[in-house]
Amino acid sequence: MMTHKELKMKALADPETRAEYEAQKPEFELLDKLLEARKRAD
Repeated sequence: MMTHKELKMKALADPETRAEYEAQKPEFELLDKLLEARKRAD
């Protein structure tokens, strides 16, 4: 069974998948910030 890291590396080896992943990067960063803010608020 593959780890998440291995699966991600394999998926991102495909140029189309990598391009889509990179296009969504700002959304991932925003989600990280929201989750951090929620954690600090608790």
